[in-house]
Amino acid sequence: MARFRGHRSRVSAALLLSFLMAPGFLEHAPAGAQNMEGSSGEQVLTEEDAELQAAVLAAEDRRITEMRMVTSLARWQGKNWKTPYRLGTTAGYTLVLTPRSAPYTVEDLLELAPQTFLRLSDGSYLLTEHIVVMARATLQLSQPGGLTLRLASAPDGFATIVSFGGELEILGEAGAEVNIMAWDLGVGTEDDVLTDGRAYLRAIGGQFRAEYVKLSHLGFWSGRTGGLALTGTDLAEPKNNTEVTPLLALTEMLARRREHITCEEEERSRQGFETQTYFSLDGGDKSQMRRALVQHQGETLLKMSYL
Repeated sequence: MARFRGHRSRVSAALLLSFLMAPGFLEHAPAGAQNMEGSSGEQVLTEEDAELQAAVLAAEDRRITEMRMVTSLARWQGKNWKTPYRLGTTAGYTLVLTPRSAPYTVEDLLELAPQTFLRLSDGSYLLTEHIVVMARATLQLSQPGGLTLRLASAPDGFATIVSFGGELEILGEAGAEVNIMAWDLGVGTEDDVLTDGRAYLRAIGGQFRAEYVKLSHLGFWSGRTGGLALTGTDLAEPKNNTEVTPLLALTEMLARRREHITCEEEERSRQGFETQTYFSLDGGDKSQMRRALVQHQGETLLKMSYL
């Protein structure tokens, strides 16, 4: 049985943490793998299945963008902002948890969504719609004696829990964990099919806290829909960027832009960061610098400047 005792984590801008690759945290195969085995016994992903998952991923990105736009408009127009409300879109219904000082609990969800958050005969709970946790709101999934939460997941859609700058707390205890899984209502078992998407958890900014949690059969593709993902603010959007001027020039330093990019910098650029990396010399003294060329048959392959 996989167990995880986590801590409060403040998600910074453009930070992506996917726990799918952490050994022992999530049961079941990584979300990017198809449920078939190759000759070596390893799970493989066909090109067709990859295209199907990519299409569902694109649809999820559109849904998240639409939800953020609609909830933002509701906030600025003052519509339904002080109390939880439900939005209906082409992707289904979403329960929006609005700011308040007290955390939203399992009991609150039973009251707010009596038709889509159900207590089953075995004591577990079933969620059949999306939940969004807004900034300055907290969703606390916890229950004395442990909690089992099944997120509906089927070919015609799946449920998700996503925070938009809010706080998501999943709190179990030793011997009484919180169990969360994607649940296929059609067959009455965990959802093993990835090509049509699968239920997942995601925090976009805000805070995330987990203690004694077991997650299984969650997510598809990877990254932001990979099961449990903590992602930061999208800095590619102009509204999330602030130009700071003027800056104090350091006239005693001599800087030259570096002429290559690392894979880490490439990833930051993809997420919207504008990166510029320099090195400096103490007092601008270039006498310590050494230069070298790597050439082959008269063609320069590499230029090096080093101290």
